[in-house]
Amino acid sequence: MPRRRRGNGEGTISRRKDGRWTARLTVGIDKNGLQKRKQFYGSTRGEAEAKLARARASQLDGGVVLTSRVALGSFLDQWLSEVVRPRTRPSTLDSYERTIRTHVQPHVGRVKLDVLKPVMIRRLYSRLEEVGASPRTIQYVHTLLKSAMKTAVEWELISRNPCAAVSRPRVERKEMKFLDEDEAKTFLKAAEGDPLEALYVLAITTGMRLGEITGLLWQDVDLKEKRISVCRSLAIINNRPALQETKTASSRRSVELGNRCVTALLQHRARLNVIPHGASPVFSDSLGGLLRPQNLRRRSFYPLLKRAKLDRIRFHDLRHTCATLLLQGKTAPKVVTELLGHSSVAFTLDIYAHVIPGMQREAVDELDERLA
Repeated sequence: MPRRRRGNGEGTISRRKDGRWTARLTVGIDKNGLQKRKQFYGSTRGEAEAKLARARASQLDGGVVLTSRVALGSFLDQWLSEVVRPRTRPSTLDSYERTIRTHVQPHVGRVKLDVLKPVMIRRLYSRLEEVGASPRTIQYVHTLLKSAMKTAVEWELISRNPCAAVSRPRVERKEMKFLDEDEAKTFLKAAEGDPLEALYVLAITTGMRLGEITGLLWQDVDLKEKRISVCRSLAIINNRPALQETKTASSRRSVELGNRCVTALLQHRARLNVIPHGASPVFSDSLGGLLRPQNLRRRSFYPLLKRAKLDRIRFHDLRHTCATLLLQGKTAPKVVTELLGHSSVAFTLDIYAHVIPGMQREAVDELDERLA
């Protein structure tokens, strides 16, 4: 049975002399009235057909079949839609979109992919620095662009990743701040009677992240067994608070509670104006909705620090306080890693290296005494 000829717009597939397969698709007409065609390559016929099918589907859906002459901004839009959206959490997608809209599009959004050079990427970082972007923001832009350009290479729109030749912007690690034991006691003393007292006790005694605490539902809390299940976190998506799954498997964990924390949570539940049910947030705003982290810091946390006459720190530094006090108290690093939801003990020790020298001195002195 003779093979059916492909119709207009279906594309053609042929084998090259080097053994690779080529798929071609007509994507439009140029200014001279000639057909513009896009080529896709594959080591097998099936691979070439798959690329052709994806391009054809995009064309039928009204999408753009990209070429190397597409503007960076248009490519990033399609990259977000086809690559980032299906694989990442909504909060990550929202962060990528804001970063591109704010820091990439205004400066290099109109540059064509095939003329985007490393020097342009370096100039972009210099420009961002001039307009006041932080080193961490510029580093984030670099990570995002490098990932996007890797996809452009995989889609055979460009031959090389222009970001690969640009050094990753450096971010100096800031000196970690935390409360020592006396300061932690002072802070918790100042929080006594505060509507969010239980939140601060939970933060210092468990080291939970702010998003994990504000994302807690009563169904996650077992006060009888003195345990909390961390399985979701709160994020701001499109300027609205929303709950989502925790970022990594290690972040999903069971956290044991001390007696002080259990008592604080029982008192907190008793103070609520409504009877809490399983799906209601443990810590809510005045209307019973999700508590915005920004409002918490501005209206409660910073005034509490001022009332306790303590230096201003970040809320995340309460997590550092918990870890530091535990390590100074000779808690095994493995236990601290599991409590905080870190990916490895090595990661924990790298962050809290400031605690290690003192631990080593105590360990050596203790061993000397035992062997004397």
